[in-house]
Amino acid sequence: MKKTVSEFMDNRPICFYDNDSMSEIIRLMTNDNLTHAVIINKNEEVNGIISRKDVLDFLLQLTKDSGGAKYCELEIKNTPIKNVMTKTPIIVQDTDNMEDALEILDRNKFHCLPVINHDKKIVGTITFFDLLVGLMELTNPKLTNFYASNHYRNNTWMN
Repeated sequence: MKKTVSEFMDNRPICFYDNDSMSEIIRLMTNDNLTHAVIINKNEEVNGIISRKDVLDFLLQLTKDSGGAKYCELEIKNTPIKNVMTKTPIIVQDTDNMEDALEILDRNKFHCLPVINHDKKIVGTITFFDLLVGLMELTNPKLTNFYASNHYRNNTWMN
């Protein structure tokens, strides 16, 4: 039986609006180990995705153009996420099978894909790690149940 993306996705995606400031994303990536966020519109439809690499590229460019610390701080606060995000990202549906999601991640060298439902609303994200846990579950449920319930699914692995 094929496993679907919804069985392994993180159903608590971190989302921002495209006009939000870069300052909050940078704070979360710095303090809370955030690696990616989905950018949505007011209808909860995906407009883009932003990764740690996107943010690092933005900060690198900012320091090259910099007129000092105050300038950088002001630019970060005044730059909307839409100026930095990856627009029109590849998206998967919650009903897609996990093998297809894995192939998309691998082929495009992505770390994360936004997951939408049939109404095109964001319902989660799926990463290589989510799929690895899913594949482990198929081959060794005892190991995965311990790992997933005690560490990953409860986010205790990040503490």
